[in-house]
Amino acid sequence: MTCCFSLAFAADVPQAQEVDVVTVEAADYAWRPEFIGRFAPSRLVSVRSRISGQIKERLFEDGASVSRGDVLFRLDDVTQQANIHVAKSTLAESQASLRHASRELKRLHSLRNKQAASQQDLDAAKSESDLARAAIAVDQARVRRAELDLEFTEIKASINGVIQPTQTEVGDQVSPDGDTLVQLRQINPLHLYFSIPDIALQNLKRQQAAGRVSLPDIYKVAIQTKDNRVLVDSLEVDYSAHELDAATGSRRFRVSVPNHSNDFLPGQFVQVKVLGITRKAVIAIPQVAVQDDASGKFVYVIAQGGDGAHLATRRAITPGDWIEAATNDSKSGKLWLIEEGLKPGDQVVVNGMARIFFPGMPVAPKPVQAD
Repeated sequence: MTCCFSLAFAADVPQAQEVDVVTVEAADYAWRPEFIGRFAPSRLVSVRSRISGQIKERLFEDGASVSRGDVLFRLDDVTQQANIHVAKSTLAESQASLRHASRELKRLHSLRNKQAASQQDLDAAKSESDLARAAIAVDQARVRRAELDLEFTEIKASINGVIQPTQTEVGDQVSPDGDTLVQLRQINPLHLYFSIPDIALQNLKRQQAAGRVSLPDIYKVAIQTKDNRVLVDSLEVDYSAHELDAATGSRRFRVSVPNHSNDFLPGQFVQVKVLGITRKAVIAIPQVAVQDDASGKFVYVIAQGGDGAHLATRRAITPGDWIEAATNDSKSGKLWLIEEGLKPGDQVVVNGMARIFFPGMPVAPKPVQAD
């Protein structure tokens, strides 16, 4: 009878199930915090006329790409052509006056040497010559001004960009004080803006002071899609705001992104990963090891039973940030930083959790590399 009872009891003891485990280590991990970024034009230029006139030609279509120097509008130039003719005629008249004054001055010099002319007449001739020279300088400036006004009848693009829709049409009267004729957006390069909460920045500074985080001298970012496809890697942050956004309590940063093939558009959202930050001597485990129940997040840790058996025991944990790829000794994988609950040397179950029916169940741990 005793024998039969012993056999029945032994049959109820569950057989140790094989599970994969990793040994917890404290290591340095590259941490790439993620933020949402949005593209914006690198330049937005409002095109206005520099002279008054009437539009004779409109030489573009809405949405077209233009290069710096391309003519966008032509104004009626009849008035400017006439002004140039008048200015050049006045200049020619002043030049003739100078020639006459120079001849008169030369003649009076000769007479003065012979005591045949007074000093007063000679001085008057010098003044006439100086006035003629000054008149020429003024008239030359007026000619240049008239030529510029003629050039300004061609309204040109000042940057490479894309033309925004406009209601400016042929026949419209324009002036320097008038409305914007058209706007140009420069989309190569684009500017990518993203914001980091000030509380996160202050936390990084505290961790750096405590030696728990290493920060780069120059921040760089990688741009990814929502499915983690890398679009652009290692772009340098070229601007950081010197004040916080009052509405969000965040600090704004900017990156210039080449856009030669028009892969990106203003207003487009992307994921921004900040590069170069290292978390020092921290514990990270594969995310698949973390379980969840009504009491919170936990992992199974291997413990030694009194009879020498290996038992899967429940261990509550406090997880932190996600880590991608990234120990300095070339380990890689999707990992989860653990703030509390684990210590170096713990063996954590990373595969076979479905075969653990209750905490404290005997298991056969199989060591594997974290990946």
